[in-house]
Amino acid sequence: MTGTRALIAFSDPNSGQLVVLTYILDPTVKLQRSPLLSRPLDIHLISSSAALYGGRMASIHDGASVEIFASFKLVPNRTKVNLASLCAAASGDNRIKTMKAIHGVLNALSWGFLLPVEALMARYFRHMQAVGVMWFYAHAGIQLSAFVLGAARFGIGVQLGKMSPGVVYGLHGKLGIAAFSLGSLQTLALFFRPKTTNEFRKYWKSYHHFVGSYWKLAYCLAVSSVVGASIALEVNSWVMFCRKAKEKKMRREGIVSTYEKGSSTGSHH
Repeated sequence: MTGTRALIAFSDPNSGQLVVLTYILDPTVKLQRSPLLSRPLDIHLISSSAALYGGRMASIHDGASVEIFASFKLVPNRTKVNLASLCAAASGDNRIKTMKAIHGVLNALSWGFLLPVEALMARYFRHMQAVGVMWFYAHAGIQLSAFVLGAARFGIGVQLGKMSPGVVYGLHGKLGIAAFSLGSLQTLALFFRPKTTNEFRKYWKSYHHFVGSYWKLAYCLAVSSVVGASIALEVNSWVMFCRKAKEKKMRREGIVSTYEKGSSTGSHH
């Protein structure tokens, strides 16, 4: 379109790096009277850069998409900008979506199911004489399985971060690092568990129970919050539904009453 100010990314054939050039599409270019040459924009461009969306080893020839980042300085209340972007579908996008799905499934399976199960094993089955020491092996085996799945989930999350330049995950990433660190400490405790005659056994037991108890408390609070919010929203939905149904009924009865009153008046005349 004539008058467009464009930022276009190219791959430098010498260095292989992405280079962002600025262009102004004037009428002469549209009529093919002059070649399209890069020139400075008439809008103050502070900075610009480009990155491949698909990992460090990705390339444009492999179908990876390109993201362009730019910062402009506009005149307050005197500049109007219509922004349009050209997005091309890439095979790397499907790969990222698949990795995100696997990341979520592993997260739900390891932290959302296996770890609570192994905590229940240690909390309630250790006192059952019929179970014997089997509760400990089940507890350790489930926790180790959860840690392996959690480590795979964490690795996929790190790789997704590398494949998404310019994207800041913030709280999500910090919570992931904290969960993986606590899970690692709890799993390593199985391999460094002192014998019952060791004097450090009581300190190890206090640490192991402390981390497990607070994790269980946080998990229960999170689940309770979700359940409580769901119940509150469901009750609110039913209240709104009943209120709307009552208002419709009153409105319908009012219309019927008005119609009957008008009909009786007409018959009287």
